[in-house]
Amino acid sequence: MSDGLVLSDDAADLLSEAAKHPSGAAFFIESNHGSSLSVGTRKFIEPGSARSEARWEAALHELVSAGLMEIEGSLCSVTERGFSVAARLKRAGMTPPRDGDL
Repeated sequence: MSDGLVLSDDAADLLSEAAKHPSGAAFFIESNHGSSLSVGTRKFIEPGSARSEARWEAALHELVSAGLMEIEGSLCSVTERGFSVAARLKRAGMTPPRDGDL
């Protein structure tokens, strides 16, 4: 990207999904049974998979560290900068395909 920001494919995928959803947000819930990360009806973390949980938590924290999303409770909202970056990713055709699209 022109501002030197480099995102992992997972972070770009999560940001793109959240930015295109009407709520502009993802939901992240931690419990004794594991974590859940979703945007609309799409669930990112595979239930019972520690690897999947670590993967998507890392993507979320990458976005928060870059100032592209903010976490308040279980709500993870796309920031103004996040919407701008998501729009640039879309224009550049850099949004990764979903697993079912491969």
